[in-house]
Amino acid sequence: KATVSVLYWTPNKMFTLLVCSDMFGAKVNLEITFSAVPTIGELTRRIETVCTQEMHSIRPAGAALPPDGIKVSRLQIYDDVQLKWIDLISTQQLHEYDQIYVFQAQTPWQIDTQQDLPAPRPPTAGNAVASTIPPPQGLAPARGNPATPVPYQYTQGTLSERANLAPDDKARISFDELDIGRKSFLEYGDLEKAFRERGLDFSSNTVGELFYKADLNRDGKITYDEWANWGLIYPNTLDCLYFRGRNSEEENAIQHQVWHNKYKSRTDPAEL
Repeated sequence: KATVSVLYWTPNKMFTLLVCSDMFGAKVNLEITFSAVPTIGELTRRIETVCTQEMHSIRPAGAALPPDGIKVSRLQIYDDVQLKWIDLISTQQLHEYDQIYVFQAQTPWQIDTQQDLPAPRPPTAGNAVASTIPPPQGLAPARGNPATPVPYQYTQGTLSERANLAPDDKARISFDELDIGRKSFLEYGDLEKAFRERGLDFSSNTVGELFYKADLNRDGKITYDEWANWGLIYPNTLDCLYFRGRNSEEENAIQHQVWHNKYKSRTDPAEL
């Protein structure tokens, strides 16, 4: 990655990866755990085993199953720094809770579809909240031609929806929202509460990992500078916290003025 991202993992701790694949015309995003950082071969075999078992578990009535189960054709990993999908070819690319996408060979039982990734969940568990990460582009090839990529973007339709601001502004707004007591720092409880209130079904282990990676000096508190740095490493998680937050009256007024200026600039005869 372009920015240093240290993985704090110990041998006594389970290593979790998020793995998304297509099953019966829909995407399924599973939390798959390992006792240690896997090799690419171990990862591939575990994905095929777990995903095949999941297909059997969620199989719709009358749906056919591939005779050999799910077979991995290629793996890609989402790079939070470059904000794009890249081929997974080395164990060195793996960090805990990284998002992986499984490409399968196109068969009568399997056709990749262009959809947003759902939230990760344990195998055979219930549904959760939608993910903020778009799927790799160019899925569902038809006779060798990739499908037209569908851009992933946030929409702005009402004042209750937030403007897509610069990363620094998102970091500042989200930090102030999470810092309810105006302490000028965030504690673990602030982060856990923020995820819960925004409908982000993260496990306590996930929240703990995210907090640990933000708390650079290990004092149990996240300052704004640490938060802003964390937001550069995990822009999708920051976006999720920001866009799921609630606008203050002041922010609504600013956003209203921005939209008013944009509308005026398009209709003012002096600018035509």
